Amino acid sequence: MAELADHSIVKVKAKFKTHQLLCNDITLRMHTILLIHSWRLSVFRFLSILEFYFLNRTLCSFPYLDRVQSRKVQSVFLIHNGVDAKAGHWPWHAAIFHGNGRQEEYQCGGSILDQNTILTASHCVYTHKSVISAARVSVHVGQIHLKETSEYTQIHGVQDIILHPEFNSNSFNNDIALLKLSTNITMTKYVQPVCLWTMDSNQEMIVGKNGTIVGFGLNEHDVVSDQLKQALVGVVDALTCIKSDRAAFGPVLTSEMFCGKGRTGVGACNGDSGGGMFFEVGGKWFVRGLVSFTPLRGNTGLCDPLKYTAYTDVAKYLEWIKQYIDHRVLSYESDVLDIDYEAKLRLFNFKTCGVKQMIVDTDGVSRSPIPWMGLFRSPNESISRCVLLS
Repeated sequence: MAELADHSIVKVKAKFKTHQLLCNDITLRMHTILLIHSWRLSVFRFLSILEFYFLNRTLCSFPYLDRVQSRKVQSVFLIHNGVDAKAGHWPWHAAIFHGNGRQEEYQCGGSILDQNTILTASHCVYTHKSVISAARVSVHVGQIHLKETSEYTQIHGVQDIILHPEFNSNSFNNDIALLKLSTNITMTKYVQPVCLWTMDSNQEMIVGKNGTIVGFGLNEHDVVSDQLKQALVGVVDALTCIKSDRAAFGPVLTSEMFCGKGRTGVGACNGDSGGGMFFEVGGKWFVRGLVSFTPLRGNTGLCDPLKYTAYTDVAKYLEWIKQYIDHRVLSYESDVLDIDYEAKLRLFNFKTCGVKQMIVDTDGVSRSPIPWMGLFRSPNESISRCVLLS
């Protein structure tokens, strides 16, 4: 926790349905909480200790490798030119297959939300102006090699396909769908759900930041990759995206989409559709985007890796998704937070980091770097420490 300058207090409004902050035996109506900052959390401006606490109550997005050692995604290149992903690195990624007679053909990616729900793009399960039969669809989880299964792989049939009711196959509007599995997924160290984005859905929070995409899409040789790939992709604002290709993005880009691209030649390609774009916040991984569409390379019918890719913004569809999933995967569940994000940066001294000792200012007030401790200013202007209990 950064030390406050000028003995100032940052106020964060919060509403609770099931939790309270107790400071000196007083239940506060207006909570005064010190904000914390780290290089990982700065992706989303600043999280209060209250938000950080609730983020860590979720049951999702805890890869097994994180429990054994700190797993960090290294700088990578492409899915189309991508770096190989290892078993357990992306345990929520799913591969979606369509049955064709006795053969199964890989189609798209998806993400595990709970024990029987897969998040993907609508166009992945839509063909010839109708939804494909659920009986023809299967989902493989825990799989990092497309052409062979391993001891970690689970294969599940699909019981129901839920397209967004306003999906438009011509414009890719509302390109989001849920697959309800006919059997429950067994969660293991290689198969885990990802977290849904329950934070602020404002796209300004991710513009200019890097997310990670994962998939079996076409590689640099324009063939479907047998190895699961991962890549870092930077998010840009809508105007930049439209200016890059007005014909492709101008008529169809909506506020429920955002665009992203990696460095030169880096991006999602055919077969990566429906896969997620993930961001790490507070040690957990959240799905924010779904690969939707990208301009084609001439008349080839293949992606142009030099162009931006359009992503469905999952955060804009949270209320729709919540109708069909186990609510335990939500970060805050019934806790509603109204956070005041007004600029308070001048109050912080960001030159101080990693300090463990108690800081005592000249006014005699101790300030703790421990993230579950804060300060409360009473009506008579006295300052007391408070502790986040539950």
